[in-house]
Amino acid sequence: MCTASTAFVSLNRLKDVYFDSKSHQYYKVYNEESEMLPLAMIMRRRDPTHYLNMNHRCNSLLHSFKESSLALCMNTQLFGVMGVVQGVDTMRNNVRVSFDREAEEAKVHDPFLGVTALKDQDLSKELPTKRYYSDSQIE
Repeated sequence: MCTASTAFVSLNRLKDVYFDSKSHQYYKVYNEESEMLPLAMIMRRRDPTHYLNMNHRCNSLLHSFKESSLALCMNTQLFGVMGVVQGVDTMRNNVRVSFDREAEEAKVHDPFLGVTALKDQDLSKELPTKRYYSDSQIE
């Protein structure tokens, strides 16, 4: 029969939490008697498939790409260019993306992008502004 050695940990349980109104701080009060508990009872392990696990997120990176969804390129040659995912090759770790070349070039090289974006808005009416009064004006 094989017995595993169990590690024990001493701990003092939290009794209460108080607020000190002078220093404006919270402080904790613990029991004076310490208890011995097995370490395995205190420790928790995260599930290997938990969504915040780094390995799970890195391994499933290619699975996050869906066909006909938008993708933003982050490599140096095409930085900031939007494309549409055509296919995902998990064997070679490749994602095939198609670009609308004319539309993307027009976005990058249009020096009047701000003018074309604001063309439809009516800027003739006065925008509401917040006015701040000085102390003497308030009194």
